[in-house]
Amino acid sequence: MKKRIAVLFLALVLAVSSSTTALAAEASPFTDLHPEHWAYPYVSALHQAGVVGGYPDGTFQGENNVTWGEVFKLLLLAVGVEEPERDPEKHWAYPYVQLALDNRLVYAFLEEYLDAAPARLDVARMAARALDLTDISGESPYTDCADGYVVELFEKNIPFAREIIFDDPSEEGKYKIDLWETNRRLLADMGVEDIEVAGLCTMCDQERFYSHRGMGEKRGVMAGVMELR
Repeated sequence: MKKRIAVLFLALVLAVSSSTTALAAEASPFTDLHPEHWAYPYVSALHQAGVVGGYPDGTFQGENNVTWGEVFKLLLLAVGVEEPERDPEKHWAYPYVQLALDNRLVYAFLEEYLDAAPARLDVARMAARALDLTDISGESPYTDCADGYVVELFEKNIPFAREIIFDDPSEEGKYKIDLWETNRRLLADMGVEDIEVAGLCTMCDQERFYSHRGMGEKRGVMAGVMELR
């Protein structure tokens, strides 16, 4: 999993899985992350939770390859590990190496690889270990991977990405999230039983709704009311 956006989504799922507290998205503090980007609310929520900080120039650079050091930080902070103090004489991610070892994300690691990009399999294994999953599982659903940790993630449906992430046929190589299904699953995880998906899209139906994504500067304000009985 080489793209920073993909790892952030995984980190968000881990954060939600580790706590019943909802993360409220704030306005993105990054100059290069547009509100229309599918990851905008997730990155904002992770920033608010202190999991991501971006670059000193105020950018997020979501298309860059994610490094081992960044993955260590994202996964460790997402599951509630306290952020360590940094040593100005060492690599910024050096303190996360020992934490990654202590939390069994990896069993050995050399500091010289902190700026290298981990493989998708490496990230999947670390995610499984962060969730205390084992590498003992059944038959693999994949033709190119029989790794026990990967199979366990699939069987436990963690994350449930295969149900909510889909290819966008209008943009080759782009992926989008089914926000209706994502919210339905999060509500169900919190114990809500009677859930009905209205199937309304504010951007698609601008005759009835205001949509900043669809209308740009021309926008309005909508309000919703929820009653608990």
